[in-house]
Amino acid sequence: MGRKKLKPDYNPKKILQELIDITKEIYDGKLSYRQIAKEMNLSVSKVIKLLITGGVYSSDICRKINQLYASGKTIPEIQKSLNISRASVQAYLPYKKCVYNAKELSLNAERIRRYRQRKRAKERVTVPDSGLFS
Repeated sequence: MGRKKLKPDYNPKKILQELIDITKEIYDGKLSYRQIAKEMNLSVSKVIKLLITGGVYSSDICRKINQLYASGKTIPEIQKSLNISRASVQAYLPYKKCVYNAKELSLNAERIRRYRQRKRAKERVTVPDSGLFS
């Protein structure tokens, strides 16, 4: 018998698909990306990436990057051939796993958040050594 799942209802693919569907529903060409981002409490780049993933958004650079990636080119190779940054390449590629900073966190993201909170709390309590008593 396997170990009991701590978050049995967590499904990152389902969450991603729901976000894509909501974004596509809101996007009708009348609202700006900024307005959609504000409505969904996301960044503009995440809205565009969701629309790319949903097959709604496209541009010349987006199509070129995706064609190169689909043909087997790596991100550094695409960067070099188009003379753009790594962030630009990744911005135009569709999501594969999940959306970062989503409302529902993965188990690992929750663990990392708790660890960082404990670390910050410890840093606030710990007094730096002044060297006076050495």
